[in-house]
Amino acid sequence: MKTRVKPKIKQLTESSFLELTHVEEFFQLEFFKQVYPSGMLVTDFNECVFHDIIFQKHDLDKISFMDVIFYHCDFSNIEFVDRAFYRVEFHDCKLVGTNFSKVHLFDCLFDSCNLQYSNFADCKCKVIEFSHCHFLEARFQGMDFSNAIFEEDDLSEVEIYTTPMRGIDLSSCLIEGIRIEPNCLKEMIISPYQAVFLVQILGIKVK
Repeated sequence: MKTRVKPKIKQLTESSFLELTHVEEFFQLEFFKQVYPSGMLVTDFNECVFHDIIFQKHDLDKISFMDVIFYHCDFSNIEFVDRAFYRVEFHDCKLVGTNFSKVHLFDCLFDSCNLQYSNFADCKCKVIEFSHCHFLEARFQGMDFSNAIFEEDDLSEVEIYTTPMRGIDLSSCLIEGIRIEPNCLKEMIISPYQAVFLVQILGIKVK
């Protein structure tokens, strides 16, 4: 298991609001709180921090993020299709119905986020952590979780298809109602209590 690399961000405070590199639609070393540079043709954010921002779909067209941290931001129903996130952290963010299809997620953290109904189909992942997140009816499909960590997440009624869970530890997570292909279960780590739910997927009845 590889170790996640954290974002490389210099010391920023609310008084920073640095605009050191705002050239050719590129933001670097900035702090945004409740204000987003909407209406601009931004393509990249590097070494930025976002606080308490409600993003709109048109705000995030064709944007990539590197060394970025989001706190208490709302990305509900945002389409992130074919985007790239490098060393990005989401803390206490709302991502209900967010579409991450075919997104590149490298060294990313989702901490205490609401990811209900989110879609992670065909994502390219390289070290990703989910901690204390809520995934009700989210979908994972065609993913490589060889370097993924799940810690005390709610995976109730989550769908997992064509995503091998070999070596993935879900023993601290809630998995009631999880829908997962039997061939994805091989070598997945669970608790004895969770086994009661998963044997039903295999067509086994427990007396």
